[in-house]
Amino acid sequence: MQHCDVFTGRASLPASYTLVLVMENLSNRDKMLYLQPVHDWQHPAKLTRWTGYQYFGSDDTSLGEKYQVQAVIVPLATVAAAMADPAYGPVDRRDWHAAVLPQGSVTGPAVSLTRVKGNGPAVCN
Repeated sequence: MQHCDVFTGRASLPASYTLVLVMENLSNRDKMLYLQPVHDWQHPAKLTRWTGYQYFGSDDTSLGEKYQVQAVIVPLATVAAAMADPAYGPVDRRDWHAAVLPQGSVTGPAVSLTRVKGNGPAVCN
């Protein structure tokens, strides 16, 4: 995968939960999780088919590093609080990081990836 990649899937969520993509860098051993909400995360009923982006480094940094990206069901209130915090970056690319998953989270499928050169799909920019 390049600097950014698009992930899609299907979900059936309770009204008080939403979906985030959780990325972990398996190469640098920092044990930090990077959480990125999917599109329309505010509306769990719309996530029967979801799309989300995950970012890996900047420009061509971290080439060759191994990552894991996992779909995780997270309480809606937890994601809303994180997205309201300007410390987590620009609204259109806001994400947050944590050492552990938020309380009440349920893990879903995961995929392992290796960082290659390039920016990724134009929709990521």
